[in-house]
Amino acid sequence: MPNSFNMKHILKFICLAAVFLLADIPYLNSRPYSYANTFGPEERRRSLIDAELDYVERTYGKSVNKRSSPPVVSSQKNADQAKPKDTSYVQPKDKSSLKPMVDSSKNKLKYKNEYLNFQLEVLGGYRKDNMVWSIAGDETGQNPNILSELTWEDLEMSQTTAKSRVIFFDYFVAEARGSYADIYEGKNQDSDYAGNERTGEFSRSNNRAHDGETFDIEGSFGFRFPLKSDDDMLDDADNAWVTLMGGYSHHEQHLVITDGFQSIPAFGEFDDLNSRYTSEWKGPFVGLEFEARKEKLSGFIRGEYHWVDYYGVGNWNLREEVSHPRSFEHIAKGKGLVLNLGGGYQITNWWEVNVEGTLQRWTAGPGIDRTFFFNDAFILETQFNEVTWNSYSVMLGTTLSLF
Repeated sequence: MPNSFNMKHILKFICLAAVFLLADIPYLNSRPYSYANTFGPEERRRSLIDAELDYVERTYGKSVNKRSSPPVVSSQKNADQAKPKDTSYVQPKDKSSLKPMVDSSKNKLKYKNEYLNFQLEVLGGYRKDNMVWSIAGDETGQNPNILSELTWEDLEMSQTTAKSRVIFFDYFVAEARGSYADIYEGKNQDSDYAGNERTGEFSRSNNRAHDGETFDIEGSFGFRFPLKSDDDMLDDADNAWVTLMGGYSHHEQHLVITDGFQSIPAFGEFDDLNSRYTSEWKGPFVGLEFEARKEKLSGFIRGEYHWVDYYGVGNWNLREEVSHPRSFEHIAKGKGLVLNLGGGYQITNWWEVNVEGTLQRWTAGPGIDRTFFFNDAFILETQFNEVTWNSYSVMLGTTLSLF
C-alpha cells in the first residue's frame, strides 16, 4: 500500500541517518570498540571502525594500524567478549595537555580575558608642597618689580589616591585618577617691598598654614606597545611595555592663613586672621610610561608634560577696603612637569601591593592681578609676576584586577 511503502522508506532513511550520526559522535568514538559497531551489516561496521580510528589519529596524533581492527562479530553477546588487542590506540597519559594553559611568568591563566582588563588601585601616604607667588607695582611689571610676595612652605598632608585602568585588546589604555589631601601643618609668609628685587621691605607677617586641602583629578587615553625581550636592557624582564598617552587634568589647592604674627614692624601676634587663597591648574597633557614585569615583581616610570590655565582667588578677611569673598584674582598661562615612579609585588592572580612616589613642578606667569575694592566698585590691575608650585608624595597601596 502507498502508506506502508512511504513509512518503510521513512524508517529506512531515519536508520541510515542515525548510523552516520553515531559515526561522528566523539563520545562513542572515543573508545576503540563501540556498541554502535555491532549494528548493521559488515560493511557498515567496518566503515564505523575506520571512522573512529581516524578520529583517534586526528585527536591524539597517533598512527593506527587499521589491519589490527577488532574481529568480526555477529551479535551483541559476542561483541562484549571480543575486546580489541590493538596496542596502537594509546590514551594520552599527560592529561595536563587538556587543561587550561598557565603563564608561569605572571601566574595567570593564559586565556584570561585578552580583550578587556580592568584594574583598580587605592593608595595612601604622605605629601609635602611649597608654593610662592608675587605681583608687581603696576601693569608694566615695575614700581617696584616685586611689590608683594606670598610664600607657603612645608605644607604637610595626608593623601589618598584612587586610580582605575582599563586595557582594551592589550594595546589601548584608558586611565582615571583622583586624589584628596588634607593639610595638617605648614607656614606662610606675606612680605611687601618698596624697592626692586625685594629691597625696602616695609611689612612682613609670619603665619600658620595648618589647615586646608588639595584636589587632583585627571583622565587619559593611550596606546601601548611591547618592547622586544631580546634587548640587552630587558634580558631579565618577562614583559615590557611603552605607553604613549594624552589627557586632561585639574588640580586645586585650598590654602588657609591663621595665627598671625607681625614681624616687620615688630608688632607681634594679631587676632582674627583667617585669610584664604585658592589656586586652580587645569589643561591638557601628554605622557610617556615604561613598565616591566619579572615573575611577581613589576615596576614603572612615567613622565607628563602639562599645558595649564592658572586661576587664583584670595579673600583677605582683615582688610576692610577690599571686596569679600573675592578680594583679588590671578590669571595666567603656565606649564607643569610630573614624574611618577612605582613598583608592585603580586600576591595572587588578582591582588597586588604597590609603592609609588610622585614629583611635581608647576609654574605660571606672567599674567594679570586684579584687586577688587568696595564691593567691586573699583578694580585695580597690576602684573601678576609668577607662581611656582612644587610637590612630592610617597604612598603605599593595593591593586585589584577585577577581570
